[in-house]
Amino acid sequence: MLFVLFTMILILVILILYRNRNRLNKVQENFEDSSEGLVIGDVSYEDYNIDEMKINEILFEKQIEPQIMNYTKGEEGEGVTDEITTLSLDAEKVKTTLPEAIKTVADKEITNLEAIVPVLFKIAAINTKSINDIKVDFEKLRTEFVESKK
Repeated sequence: MLFVLFTMILILVILILYRNRNRLNKVQENFEDSSEGLVIGDVSYEDYNIDEMKINEILFEKQIEPQIMNYTKGEEGEGVTDEITTLSLDAEKVKTTLPEAIKTVADKEITNLEAIVPVLFKIAAINTKSINDIKVDFEKLRTEFVESKK
């Protein structure tokens, strides 16, 4: 009896793991390039500069915020095979500020989040430097204030 119970629990665990693995594979398929046999040639990099005007436009003027994006995908001739809900950014708002972060898939413009991440890192670095500069200035002012009180 104990053996049967143990076997049933083991089968249940295997089924749960199998189901979760299939879900994980489906999520990964949504983010992978489906171009089989893709060959990438030489890769080179060049500096990308973003000025404060563009940063202000991204963060404040356009009010670019995360949004839920729903889309369907399928194969030609088969129709819709999958409905997907994910987070993204409004392509129209991003296009006016960072047109290089827009990609076209089947005549639809979507935001290439992989292109947004380096820009966000740059913005974070600039903001961190600004915060550190403000801290230094504040400490100088505090020191001057304390000395003036003496």
